[in-house]
Amino acid sequence: MKRADIMISDFSGIIFDYTFLCDKPVMYVNTDMDLRPYDAYDLNKKLWQFEILEKMGIKLEEKDFGQIKTVIQNASDSPELAKQRKIAKETAWMFEGHSGEKIADFMISKVTGN
Repeated sequence: MKRADIMISDFSGIIFDYTFLCDKPVMYVNTDMDLRPYDAYDLNKKLWQFEILEKMGIKLEEKDFGQIKTVIQNASDSPELAKQRKIAKETAWMFEGHSGEKIADFMISKVTGN
């Protein structure tokens, strides 16, 4: 992932790994997804993952194929996309660099009853 300049993907969790770890742009294709097999099926709102993806990434459509170089360049140079990636990461990641400590403290408190 570190060697890539941009990711083009369908909807997948790897998008967020790539974006948060590498801070590089993402292009995505069709996000229509049948949520019936998932626990989010009965929610009556758009899931955060789809909402934030529309802000931090570029939806790639067939009409873009002929000018893909320009689309990729625009994504790479976009300060707005960079800003939205930062917002997404800050929203999704809490206690960066301290999560192991937080987990250990929680587990110890459960075992000791404190």
